[in-house]
Amino acid sequence: MATPILDGMDPNNVVYLAAVEGGGTSFTCAIGRLDTTSSTLLDIVSSTNIPSSTMPPSDTISAACEYFTKQGELYDIRALGVACFGPLGLDENDETYGCILSTTPKREWAGVNVLQPFLDVLSKNKSNTIPYRLDTDVNAPAWEEFERFNASIGEKKKIGSLAYITVGTGVGVGLVVNSKTVHGMMHPEGGHVCVSKLPDDEFDGYSWGKHCGAPYGGKCTVEGLASSVALLERLQLSDNEYENDDKNDPRAVLKDLPDDHPLWDHCANALANLCVTLSLLVSIERIVFGGGVMKRSVLVSKIQTKTRQILNGYLGKVHQLGSGRNCLDGGDQCSTDSISSINDFICTSSVGDDAGLHGALSLAKLAYFQHNTENETGLSIKSSDSIYWKSFVLGAVTAVAALLFIRVTSKNLSRGK
Repeated sequence: MATPILDGMDPNNVVYLAAVEGGGTSFTCAIGRLDTTSSTLLDIVSSTNIPSSTMPPSDTISAACEYFTKQGELYDIRALGVACFGPLGLDENDETYGCILSTTPKREWAGVNVLQPFLDVLSKNKSNTIPYRLDTDVNAPAWEEFERFNASIGEKKKIGSLAYITVGTGVGVGLVVNSKTVHGMMHPEGGHVCVSKLPDDEFDGYSWGKHCGAPYGGKCTVEGLASSVALLERLQLSDNEYENDDKNDPRAVLKDLPDDHPLWDHCANALANLCVTLSLLVSIERIVFGGGVMKRSVLVSKIQTKTRQILNGYLGKVHQLGSGRNCLDGGDQCSTDSISSINDFICTSSVGDDAGLHGALSLAKLAYFQHNTENETGLSIKSSDSIYWKSFVLGAVTAVAALLFIRVTSKNLSRGK
């Protein structure tokens, strides 16, 4: 195995992590370097993109495994993070764990295992299965955004919840609530919640939802109104001047629309409805947007304004948020609270198109530290609870110390009688 250049760092403090971002059009595989002393991801030393929509799933998985086989000859890979599109099996006690579920609109991917092949390759020359963590391609970025935000705000009040919303061909929602990613019957599918349309809007939602078993048939849902598929369909039905010069990408026409086109108001309204739902249902503290549609920069301010309008002052804290720079950019409205501006509450991801990959690396980091914690303490701690391990261990040590103090004090008092 080659000895990688560590830029003057102690090699004992650097480990290598494997990451897979499984997307509908491509799989991105990467190797990242982690500084174990600061829990900081240093950089990505290698990455590759493999098509997932133009070749059979078995070929995509095989090509990804071949990449990791070669990388394993260069680096001692210590943990794996997989962030994949869904619906995805996340119940470790169910036979569908690690597999794309049968309800996926990508029929050729139904039942495909997107975890085990990578574990087999990366664990081949190791005594045990490599530590790993699996989640959706929206829950993973939500966790990474949550972790990075809390690590960056210094002494200000940490948040306990965050939503990551990606808006592209579909709308996906990842959730961190009470400092844990949300799993349950499945995982969050917030793109399919119903919304209130703008007055006199005659477009009910994308036609895809009627034929593919989407909740509500895709009518009046976030995805049915705000996804690029829905926006294009709305445009085709309403704009007689619509012309598409890009036969390979019909949605490319959206890039040429002006910021004041009414289509963006409908999009922002649907996404603001989602922000309101998250605010009222789980009292979300920070909402981060990503995805191709959100590259239209005017959308963020439209969503912020519409969210406040729909809330109608009911959530006083949101209503009172200022409009200055966000805390991480040194906004002068920051005090002891980390969310002091509307730009802290609703914003876009600072890592842009790399949110999914950074999310997968964050999962790998979580798996690595969880595994080390279990080895050091002899305790089996669930991945979702791993951010609490330090508090748990500290509490246990404190309790033992208190018992010893009481015991010693009791003996001394007895001798003094």
